Amino acid sequence: MVIFLLIILSIFVGCVLNICIAKFTNEKISLSEIRPWYFLSITAINAMGWLLVYNIYGLTTRCLTGLFVFSFMLIITAIDLEKHIIPNEAVIFFLIAGIIYHFVLQEISLGCRLIGLFTGLATPILMAIISRGGIGGGDIKLLGAMGFWVGFPGILCVFFVSSLAGGIISLILLVIGRKKQKDSIAFAPYLVLGFLLLLFFPSHFRSWY
Repeated sequence: MVIFLLIILSIFVGCVLNICIAKFTNEKISLSEIRPWYFLSITAINAMGWLLVYNIYGLTTRCLTGLFVFSFMLIITAIDLEKHIIPNEAVIFFLIAGIIYHFVLQEISLGCRLIGLFTGLATPILMAIISRGGIGGGDIKLLGAMGFWVGFPGILCVFFVSSLAGGIISLILLVIGRKKQKDSIAFAPYLVLGFLLLLFFPSHFRSWY
């Protein structure tokens, strides 16, 4: 019964996510411009993600937090893949949610979270300077917000996994000719991947730090 209700709710929330994506990108919602495959993809991914989160946590406070995080990360991923932007409003909202999360559960000290925030902002800038590469300002701000959520040194794991995944996928796309060397890539999906892996499966990363 719980799973059935969860699926129904996840589908409803998936529909709302499509509206949120349009709002964050300042797009006017028109029935004639709705892409059914896109709408259904977002809804289906959200439903599958919710079932995974429920399977990990059961019906607990952490589960509710996980459901919110997964859905919001889906919004960020969808926007960056299509528009190559990460709205400041979305990052600020996510950071505020992280602050509320801290005072509700207090799993990590506030100092650790603040160091994670600073590290999340500073690390990609430093790496970009060293490698003479580039990383978007939105990605930097998002990584900072993620740093507050997972604290330090967890944010370093997020950055490492994200960079590794992004590098491998980019190399594959170059080899098969889908991308050119100078083409930019949407990095938020890889940040989201690293962040969700650490958030949902922290025990797999404990040996890293």
